[in-house]
Amino acid sequence: MTLGETMNRKWVALGLVLVLGVVGAVRGPEWWAKAWEKWRGNKCQVLAGSVPADQPLPPIRISAAANPDLSGYKTAALRNATDAVDRARRIPSDIGTLRSVVTAPSEKEQGPDLDAVNLFGLVDGEPLLRFSRIYRGSRVAPGVMTRIDTRAGRPSWARWYRDDELMATSTPTSLVTVQRAPKALAPQVASVGPDTGDMQWCKSLGADYLDYYGGEGSDIAAGDGAVFAVHSERQANAEQAPTLMAMDPATGKDRWKKRIAGFTAGGAVDVFGKSVLVTQWAFDSRGSKASGRLKADPVRAFSTADGADEWEYRGPDATGWANKVIGVRDGIVLVHSRQTSSARSVEPGAEGQYTRNWLVGLGPDGKERWRQDLSNRVQAHLYDGVMVAGSTVLTFETQDSVQGLPQTVVARDVASGKTRWTKHLPADQDLDRNPSALAVVGNNLLVRQGLQKLVAVGLATGAIRTLMTQVDLVTGFAIAAAGKSLVIEVGGVFLTFDR
Repeated sequence: MTLGETMNRKWVALGLVLVLGVVGAVRGPEWWAKAWEKWRGNKCQVLAGSVPADQPLPPIRISAAANPDLSGYKTAALRNATDAVDRARRIPSDIGTLRSVVTAPSEKEQGPDLDAVNLFGLVDGEPLLRFSRIYRGSRVAPGVMTRIDTRAGRPSWARWYRDDELMATSTPTSLVTVQRAPKALAPQVASVGPDTGDMQWCKSLGADYLDYYGGEGSDIAAGDGAVFAVHSERQANAEQAPTLMAMDPATGKDRWKKRIAGFTAGGAVDVFGKSVLVTQWAFDSRGSKASGRLKADPVRAFSTADGADEWEYRGPDATGWANKVIGVRDGIVLVHSRQTSSARSVEPGAEGQYTRNWLVGLGPDGKERWRQDLSNRVQAHLYDGVMVAGSTVLTFETQDSVQGLPQTVVARDVASGKTRWTKHLPADQDLDRNPSALAVVGNNLLVRQGLQKLVAVGLATGAIRTLMTQVDLVTGFAIAAAGKSLVIEVGGVFLTFDR
């Protein structure tokens, strides 16, 4: 290539850049965002690719309950794993029968980048494990999501994922995840086949912005034959109204989308029959806390068919309430309404001492069916105070929000709000309220009590049965139940039960 040809190409490239700059300046940042998205090709960052065969997972030992392979454990870890398996075999048959034992890698087998292995959920009755990776500076090392086939004795699939902020929901034919992508990219939604892990579709929830993306408030839910997502965007440091969208679960194509006028952030999305509910409060029922002063935030309901406005609920009275959907059961929307700081003139940090809390049951029309005043009886943060278990809603109540006091658990009927039973527990025998540490099995709530006890709480009467004792439930503990399957994780040992 001659010098002249080289210079000509440089001038052409420079001219193209100038033209794009002029067009972008005229049309604004959104044009740049769409151009960047098209150029990037909507490359999927969520569950981005299958783990190649030449990059095997850290060793996962899958064995039958009769002869568990615990060879990866030594000394105290081995004793704890052995005790966990032994006590799991004696769990009452109405809870489940131990089928298999899955052990995570030992510390030496983990490798230098592996931070933790935990139970993410159940997919078609089999455990879904997440291998988290450590952070190296500003770079997020990819983790691994893998489904274990306990009957075949091997992982059925494994895929890379980015970032820890990963949420999932299930449809009859897929596992759908939403995740904030790295750098300044919009959150992405991906759908994979539950049995094979094959990618079915992947898409961004919004455009990628060259300035800044505020990914707070992204959530996902499935129901009424669709997948629903809500997300918030920021452009040039200016918040925009969040977008609610309905997607086809088979293809990921948008059925409809709309801006939610009056909201500045999307918090959570729930499906209630033919309605999809959105709350603005930046609180996730899976465990994230709200931050800063609360604002008067309603529950908004939209049609699942076309996104048309249906109703909104603003709280027990007109003084200003932050409202969060706790759960949807038996034709009732359960809402925890907490009076805002501005209405109470309480400084941040002191809310727990003077909080007005109401537990409210709404009907399909958004009207109150019942409500209970829980003021000064539940913790300041919602996930500390209220939990839905089957057709029962439990409130964990104390005299005030100071920790270490005896715990009072009150069970109410979801449909009527009437009290079923009340139980008083010593401070060192309180029930864990972490969502990952409990599961509903039949008419029982499986939950950790204290530090070394797994119990079943009868939802009808409040009777407590001890299932496992003297097992270290601090180093790692989680429960997941779906259909006829139950998985209990104890210190890196994943116990799978048939029900």
